[in-house]
Amino acid sequence: MTHNNIDMTSIKGTALTALAYVASMLDIEQMTKIGLMGIGILSGVTTIVYNIQKIKKLKDNEKR
Repeated sequence: MTHNNIDMTSIKGTALTALAYVASMLDIEQMTKIGLMGIGILSGVTTIVYNIQKIKKLKDNEKR
Protein backbone atom coordinates (compact mmCIF):
# COMPACT_ATOMS: atom_id res chain seq x y z
CA MET A 1 0.00 0.00 0.00
CA THR A 2 1.51 3.33 -1.03
CA HIS A 3 0.78 6.69 0.55
CA ASN A 4 1.20 9.59 -1.85
CA ASN A 5 -0.54 12.23 0.28
CA ILE A 6 1.13 15.61 0.61
CA ASP A 7 2.13 16.23 4.22
CA MET A 8 1.79 19.97 4.82
CA THR A 9 3.38 19.77 8.28
CA SER A 10 6.60 18.40 6.79
CA ILE A 11 6.56 20.96 4.00
CA LYS A 12 6.05 23.84 6.45
CA GLY A 13 8.81 22.53 8.75
CA THR A 14 11.22 22.22 5.85
CA ALA A 15 10.34 25.70 4.59
CA LEU A 16 10.82 27.21 8.06
CA THR A 17 14.19 25.48 8.39
CA ALA A 18 15.32 26.76 4.99
CA LEU A 19 14.09 30.31 5.65
CA ALA A 20 15.80 30.46 9.04
CA TYR A 21 19.03 29.22 7.45
CA VAL A 22 18.92 31.83 4.69
CA ALA A 23 18.01 34.61 7.14
CA SER A 24 20.86 33.62 9.46
CA MET A 25 23.33 34.20 6.61
CA LEU A 26 22.23 37.82 6.12
CA ASP A 27 24.34 40.70 7.41
CA ILE A 28 22.53 41.15 10.74
CA GLU A 29 23.46 41.34 14.41
CA GLN A 30 25.27 38.28 15.78
CA MET A 31 22.66 37.45 18.43
CA THR A 32 19.92 37.57 15.78
CA LYS A 33 21.93 35.16 13.64
CA ILE A 34 22.33 32.78 16.57
CA GLY A 35 18.59 33.00 17.31
CA LEU A 36 17.70 32.25 13.69
CA MET A 37 20.12 29.32 13.64
CA GLY A 38 18.46 27.99 16.79
CA ILE A 39 15.03 28.30 15.21
CA GLY A 40 16.29 26.50 12.11
CA ILE A 41 17.82 23.67 14.13
CA LEU A 42 14.73 23.31 16.31
CA SER A 43 12.32 23.25 13.37
CA GLY A 44 14.54 20.81 11.47
CA VAL A 45 14.77 18.38 14.39
CA THR A 46 11.05 18.69 15.09
CA THR A 47 10.23 17.93 11.45
CA ILE A 48 12.49 14.85 11.50
CA VAL A 49 10.92 13.55 14.73
CA TYR A 50 7.43 14.17 13.33
CA ASN A 51 8.24 12.23 10.16
CA ILE A 52 9.75 9.32 12.09
CA GLN A 53 6.61 9.10 14.24
CA LYS A 54 4.42 9.27 11.14
CA ILE A 55 6.38 6.48 9.42
CA LYS A 56 6.12 4.28 12.54
CA LYS A 57 2.38 4.92 12.70
CA LEU A 58 1.94 4.03 9.02
CA LYS A 59 3.93 0.80 9.50
CA ASP A 60 1.85 -0.12 12.53
CA ASN A 61 -1.36 0.46 10.57
CA GLU A 62 -0.12 -1.67 7.67
CA LYS A 63 0.66 -4.59 10.03
CA ARG A 64 -2.96 -4.68 11.21
